[in-house]
Amino acid sequence: MNTCLMHWGGLRDAFRALHPGAVAYTRRNVISANQATRKPTSLSRSRIDRIYVSPPLTTNGSAPKLRLLVHITPTDMDLLAVRRTGSTRLYI
Repeated sequence: MNTCLMHWGGLRDAFRALHPGAVAYTRRNVISANQATRKPTSLSRSRIDRIYVSPPLTTNGSAPKLRLLVHITPTDMDLLAVRRTGSTRLYI
């Protein structure tokens, strides 16, 4: 992956460039849960949405510039709207 990123001019992950110290995940998977309380006892977390951009899009003095990038969590209503379109995908 690094070879590919360097070949295309040193592309970098937009979220990591804008939030170098942030701890954020786009997918959370419960590996095990307390049977009585149903609370997670073990979780797996990962980022599955890397968006690679050229460095000028994340540095000052360039136009256009990526200014904001945030993770969102779909609401129950968002998920219902997707289901109503006929989607059977587990993750959206």
